[in-house]
Amino acid sequence: MLYVTRNGVKKLKLNMTKDGTYKLPSYIFNCPTLTHLKLFNCNFKLPNSFLGLQTLTVLQLEKLTFVPAIEFYTINVPLLVKLTIDLCDGTQYLNIVFSSELKSLVVHESHYNLDLSNNFFKKCKKMSDLYLVIDNPIPADNRLTLEKLLFSSPTLETLCLGKFELELLTAGVVPKRLPCTLNCLWHLDLDVNFNKLGQTSYTLELIKSFPNLRELEIWDEHLSG
Repeated sequence: MLYVTRNGVKKLKLNMTKDGTYKLPSYIFNCPTLTHLKLFNCNFKLPNSFLGLQTLTVLQLEKLTFVPAIEFYTINVPLLVKLTIDLCDGTQYLNIVFSSELKSLVVHESHYNLDLSNNFFKKCKKMSDLYLVIDNPIPADNRLTLEKLLFSSPTLETLCLGKFELELLTAGVVPKRLPCTLNCLWHLDLDVNFNKLGQTSYTLELIKSFPNLRELEIWDEHLSG
């Protein structure tokens, strides 16, 4: 591993055993040529001298355990195009700083502190794939910011929202019409509680806002019978 990180490796994928006890060597994060980094079933701890992954365009983290730290882990990835955080533990210690170049964002069943007030979301214009299924509720004052994120991304093609994200969007009064239509979006995946009228109404408005929708997936964990 030390050899390849010192000799121009660009794409690195580590899929370790399921016990998740493998500790990532710190020199991986100091590799100046990495563009793709995919990590599975590892323990993650950044070195003290870490300055960021300046050349990285793809970062995929799955079933990782982030070692607790006194402060947030800050990872600067200015060229990042694709970010995936899937089934990770300890992500409350993680702060990933990326630019508006990001095209794909996946956060799945991880306690990642997604900061919807981040300036990135106000400038997001190139997002094509957005998958948000976060374990912890999002503060209600982030509703308008989340809605702006959805409808300020004219290139958005696929969208998945979990129960907490839909609860946030339906907090308060559900508008009769959403701000605009997204003509590029063709796949929609939602976790809807049909026992709540607001979520049902908002789901209908979402569908109306995507005139070229081809695939629709809806699941309801609360539906009885």
